[in-house]
Amino acid sequence: MITEIARATLATAEFDSDGYFRWRNHTRWTTAPTTPHVTVTSRRELAKLTATEEIDACRNHCTVKWQNWARVVASNIDTVRDSPSPIAIAAGATLTRSIPVDDDMLDPRAPRTAATDGAGSPNRISIRATTATTSAAVLGAVEVRVTRAGGMVTLTARNRSAATVYYHGASLLSLWTSDANKPVPSLWSAWNTNSQALYGVQT
Repeated sequence: MITEIARATLATAEFDSDGYFRWRNHTRWTTAPTTPHVTVTSRRELAKLTATEEIDACRNHCTVKWQNWARVVASNIDTVRDSPSPIAIAAGATLTRSIPVDDDMLDPRAPRTAATDGAGSPNRISIRATTATTSAAVLGAVEVRVTRAGGMVTLTARNRSAATVYYHGASLLSLWTSDANKPVPSLWSAWNTNSQALYGVQT
């Protein structure tokens, strides 16, 4: 496993002569060494010397796929609504709601608190002072978080105020783009001609 990681990251992993494990990343190849690693002064030392070269662990011609999403805009909007009967959130308490979503939908963004729960204006959560739908909206009192796991979205609302508030529902917004609007996959390559001259093309 360590060897595979080292090869994939152009690093070296080895035990030195003192038994210490040494890991050196790809930056070791940035500059050429100025001092020899080993100096051989006798024929006996030369006979005992073992040299290895892991050229297969090095790559001097790399090509990767990439896609430029910088100018891609959302082409469709999906809305997921949660419309329960008003639910009380006591001071300091947290309300958790689980909402099923389509697996093809992107992750919904966190809604903002508003007077309505999103009818005609999506991406909102309705927090009011009482159970009455005509009661005043409570702004800034509830901290909202949205998480996604597979086909289930979890909305967490924490009441940071000193008074009970009431959750009247939410409308979660999910932006997505059609396949026709997605960027075309491209290839990008980089190589080192000096290395290729010495060792051939290692892709």
